[in-house]
Amino acid sequence: MIKSKVSENDILNGCLQILSVMGIFAFRVNNGGVKRESGYSFKGLRGISDIMGCYRGRMICIECKAPGKCNTQSDYQKAFQINIENQNGIYILTDDPHKMYAELKDKLNKIGVWHEN
Repeated sequence: MIKSKVSENDILNGCLQILSVMGIFAFRVNNGGVKRESGYSFKGLRGISDIMGCYRGRMICIECKAPGKCNTQSDYQKAFQINIENQNGIYILTDDPHKMYAELKDKLNKIGVWHEN
């Protein structure tokens, strides 16, 4: 098996660039473990997406994964996704910025809020 040289961070940065070009306010959510002498401790909200944003009143949450890892959501991430979608937000799980763009554009079109610039 050939290991991909594209990291989750590369995917995340690509998604942020595309969101910016789309005119969508979005930001990276830094959340995670802190190494201590006694081991790791978690700081933040478990399951929260890597990117959060807003477009025309809709919350947008994007969870980025390294290529081929899109089926590795934790139970916390699944619960977060359900909560966002139950509140009419948009949640996207992606391992490719271009796929994220197509899926986001499709979801925004379906709810009637996407307008090409």
